[in-house]
Amino acid sequence: MRDHLIDMARSAAEPNWLSSGASGIRRELTTLIEFERTATHIVEVAPMIVPGLLQTADYARTIMSGMPSAELETHVTMRVGRRDVLTRRKPVSFEAFVAEHVLHMPIGGAEVMADQLHHMAKMAELPNVTLRVVPSQLQGWHLALEGAFILFEFPKASPIVNLEHYRSSAFLYDEGDVADYAQAVDSLREAAMSPADSQRLIATCVDEMEGFNDGTPHRVAQV
Repeated sequence: MRDHLIDMARSAAEPNWLSSGASGIRRELTTLIEFERTATHIVEVAPMIVPGLLQTADYARTIMSGMPSAELETHVTMRVGRRDVLTRRKPVSFEAFVAEHVLHMPIGGAEVMADQLHHMAKMAELPNVTLRVVPSQLQGWHLALEGAFILFEFPKASPIVNLEHYRSSAFLYDEGDVADYAQAVDSLREAAMSPADSQRLIATCVDEMEGFNDGTPHRVAQV
């Protein structure tokens, strides 16, 4: 299975394929983990939730709460364990684009979200992690408004794009399709806040969540 997945990662000329249903989801997750492990650079665009590689256990547990309880903790442990690719001896280069409104959503409650924001800020200090916020007040259209995607780059294979949906997930191998997403990432780099400004905004959002915790909810000024 491992050899098969590696061959898939190296075969950019193969048609795009879609995984669906229970067995498809397991196949997609196994493939995703293998791509994270073998990639040299990962770009994740997250317009709705915190990127998976930056999630805390409590945040992940909240967004996975709809699955059967017998499977929940296994999936949470797996999600948290995937973060190892960011901190191992030769870590992957990770670039995340997060929509601004995601930082203000108290998923799991203000305390859980405050911890999540603290964790994001800490991870963003790693030299291999770049975190940039896409401002809510942008007037132009950008691909982050179309939905989440992940762009994988490999040392000896062509890039691959992952599109995740509610009950299915697609992997795009076609060179033209992948090139369009790579171009979209370039446009997001121009539209998003700088990493430094993003860090400052995250810090103000931490204050916002901690304000909810102490019973004095407030909104913070936009960067």
